Amino acid sequence: MIEAEIFGRIASSKSLQELQLDGVLPEPYDDSGYYLVYYAEADYKHALPEIISYMESGLRIYYDRYLERGAAHLQDFLAKGFSSHCRCIVFYLSEAVFADPTFRELARTAAEHHLPVISINRSRAGAERSGVAMAREAGVPAELLAHIGQLFPDEVTYIPFSLPLEEKKRELLRAYESNAMRYSVCDGFAVAEYVKDLSEVEITVSREVEIAGVKYPVRAVAARAFADCRDLKSVVIPDTVEEIGFGCEDASNAAVFENCEQLEEVVFPPRVKKIYGGLFRGCHSLKRIVFNEDAVFAGNSGSHFDFQTLRNADLSDVAKGEEEEEGTIKPEGHPLEEICLPRACRILFHLEEDGDVRFCYDTDDGCAATYLISETVRGGTENVLEKDFTVKNVSDYYLFSGHSEVERVVFPSAYNYASKWIRTFYRCSGLREVVLPDSVVELERTFEGCENLERIRLPESVVTLGSMCFADCTSLREITLPRYLYHVADLAFHHDHLDVVVSDSIYSRNIFKSGYREEADFLEMGGRGLQAVYRFAVKVMMHMIDKNTSKQRPFTWWCEAKLLYITDQVKPFPIDGYEEEPSDRAGYRKYRRHISEIDHLMFLRQYAKP
Repeated sequence: MIEAEIFGRIASSKSLQELQLDGVLPEPYDDSGYYLVYYAEADYKHALPEIISYMESGLRIYYDRYLERGAAHLQDFLAKGFSSHCRCIVFYLSEAVFADPTFRELARTAAEHHLPVISINRSRAGAERSGVAMAREAGVPAELLAHIGQLFPDEVTYIPFSLPLEEKKRELLRAYESNAMRYSVCDGFAVAEYVKDLSEVEITVSREVEIAGVKYPVRAVAARAFADCRDLKSVVIPDTVEEIGFGCEDASNAAVFENCEQLEEVVFPPRVKKIYGGLFRGCHSLKRIVFNEDAVFAGNSGSHFDFQTLRNADLSDVAKGEEEEEGTIKPEGHPLEEICLPRACRILFHLEEDGDVRFCYDTDDGCAATYLISETVRGGTENVLEKDFTVKNVSDYYLFSGHSEVERVVFPSAYNYASKWIRTFYRCSGLREVVLPDSVVELERTFEGCENLERIRLPESVVTLGSMCFADCTSLREITLPRYLYHVADLAFHHDHLDVVVSDSIYSRNIFKSGYREEADFLEMGGRGLQAVYRFAVKVMMHMIDKNTSKQRPFTWWCEAKLLYITDQVKPFPIDGYEEEPSDRAGYRKYRRHISEIDHLMFLRQYAKP
């Protein structure tokens, strides 16, 4: 039904109930960012055409089409007015409205909670009168008059009913824009609590707001203030704001910008010193973040740069451009164009050729590393490593990966930041010696590519040497396995040049398990006689290739050590590929590498190369 026809039906109707039966009035808008419009039943012929015109022009209006009665209706209407998504309450004031019980309750609620209101005043005499003047003439009770005086005082400008419709729309839009956010008062300052219209594209937080006739500076932005504004692209935060995430119970989950999927830029004002975690969860489009240089991160160490692309990724196990093991989760770098970090952030490396950035930062409960892709990185603290470096802080754990300057690193015995170390010293090509703390339990790819590593002491806390733990450590000639070491992965010493392995482990039998568990497939064909022929043929072939068997590739399961020393605290056991001989070390049995050509060939057929 076209607008002119609706207006004609309204003008010719005898009552609002008649319109209700005809069903000609449009549905009210009850999603985010709406105007709540209230009018008296006696004024429906004047109010409804304007309400419909507002809605046709795109304004979001919630109104009561039928002006129902009853306690349930009243509570529903009050809930709509008090909703966080109600931008403004618009009252059509006339002599008739002051006697309406719903109006009285709504006015009381709006006054007590300082809700934003605006009035369109229509006096029967045709004079332009303020709301409080009209209420006095209507003889309203003193208590209600006090509320009306607070909402519609003489000095506040109202919208005259006689004003042209387009000018009324402009006045309503001005009220809409000035009430984009809900503000509250706390300890003498204002807090920006939440956005009323979740479809906002740009928001500017006010420097100062007036509440109940008193002006307050805006010094805080509450937790979840902009959450779920999926169309929001930019936010301007004034320099009066000192805290962002105000009132959050969990410092790791302030969620101020959570699910702002189109948000492109956030600039924190200079007074903000404390940055809560979880601010940017779900912000997939962020291009620029500027932190105050004196800001400090609070809350869980892994929550500050969670864009929902870093979840479930062990950041210390990732090196961009490297092939990962099966099952390793590699995070996707978030495509920031620019990030300005606080001084507390310690940048680990910045590869300008492809813009990769990884940095660590201190938080209330320790430290964390993050992985970003950014064209421009400013701020933070560059790390200068001394050749002989002693670890002092928890966050120093993240300093070493990829650095070539440091030669010796000493961890204090009480250092206990992490029990599983993954790629901690990855490709530290200059590293020669490391003193590990007593808290290390598991190592995996920890010293991969440390080609100059010569000396390392594994503490008794170590129980597992994972895959590629000492891969390509070509200068490491001797290592002692600690007392409670239980497992050594097959590729733990891949491409190493070990000469001597000393095992103090009480689990040595498990560590030095058989190099080949079963015979090679080609030696299992046919009966025992045929297998004997195969064995003889292979031995002759290997003898023809090279009579000097010592030059053949040694038999190995996880290393190629020439000598093994096994603590005599464990019972003697055979080690494939080695022969026991008189020991030259007290308390140890000595084994020398020994392998025949046929065993070597069998091993090569079942050995899985990386």
